[in-house]
Amino acid sequence: MFMFQDTFSSTTGENHDSRHELLGTIHQIAESLGNAIDARDKFTMCHSKHVADLSRCLALKAGFSRSEVEFIHIAGHVHDIGKIGIPDTVLRKTGPLTSREWKLMCTHPVMGAKIVAPVKAMNGSTGICEMILHHHERWDGNGYPLKLKADRIPAGARILALADSLSAMLEDRPYRARLTLSQALAEIQRGAGTQFDPELSVVMLNMLEDAGPGFEMCSLDSLITKIICSRIVGHKNKCSGCIQACTAGIQGG
Repeated sequence: MFMFQDTFSSTTGENHDSRHELLGTIHQIAESLGNAIDARDKFTMCHSKHVADLSRCLALKAGFSRSEVEFIHIAGHVHDIGKIGIPDTVLRKTGPLTSREWKLMCTHPVMGAKIVAPVKAMNGSTGICEMILHHHERWDGNGYPLKLKADRIPAGARILALADSLSAMLEDRPYRARLTLSQALAEIQRGAGTQFDPELSVVMLNMLEDAGPGFEMCSLDSLITKIICSRIVGHKNKCSGCIQACTAGIQGG
């Protein structure tokens, strides 16, 4: 179900090393671009990094290959790059968007895909450009920009949709306060099969349950740390030092 065409992982030796170095450079550039977009608004500081890290964790949990996970991670960093073309008056608006403003906001995936399209490593076989283009599609076909439905939506874009939504729900925004973790999980469960891929929704809910966050107002950094810790140790009770560090981060964050 989750398949990519991967030209990066099919090489060996010196050529493999050079491609690995190229992928690392692309990753660094993507992270820098994501930081630049997030810096436009104090409410979205670190949003792209959180989406990238949550997407990486979810893709690993769902069984994607190492190279697929890295492409998804890169796409997470630049998923909102198209917002560079959205005026600050719209991005930072504290009240409801007008119909015209909403239509303008809905253009950012298309603009983002156009921005990265000339970069060969982000277009074509890696699927990064398509993930950016389709990260606001919905499982039921009511998303944008192309109203793709179900598995016609690229798998990586379905991952980004979940990570983007969870990140947004756990962040304060100009028009609302952040949700608690329980509220956010309830929204994901409610959206499974309509807004989100139902199978990936279950994977995300299980991933968060495995991490055992335990704090309703935990920060995204602390939540991601706990997810990573739970994956490393296999079970949250097998590494008390690691989990204590994560818990301390949650209490402090």
